[in-house]
Amino acid sequence: MTREEVAELFELERLIVGMTRKNTANKGQAANYTRLWGNHAALLNIDMDFADPEGSVPTFCFMAEWEGREVGTYFDPERGKSGTEVVKVAEDRIPIVCSKNAGYFFKNAVA
Repeated sequence: MTREEVAELFELERLIVGMTRKNTANKGQAANYTRLWGNHAALLNIDMDFADPEGSVPTFCFMAEWEGREVGTYFDPERGKSGTEVVKVAEDRIPIVCSKNAGYFFKNAVA
């Protein structure tokens, strides 16, 4: 099935296919990339404009800010022709699952 056919079958507004891989090799070894999701599939209703927890459409989860943001800079002489100033922004966020009934998880869904 195509992505469009799957989205139509499950009446989804948007279908996101994750292709994230992780290098599981130890340092110094040849790269060994494995799929993070494996053969599983998750169908989740996630409201990107979630504002009201008492709203009429349930959302599976939302991201809550935790501890705010941190911004730092440092000079890296190894980058660029004559070094560069690197700006690092870190933001702690945690996912809050607020409605488990707004999603489905299919184990070993892909052959």
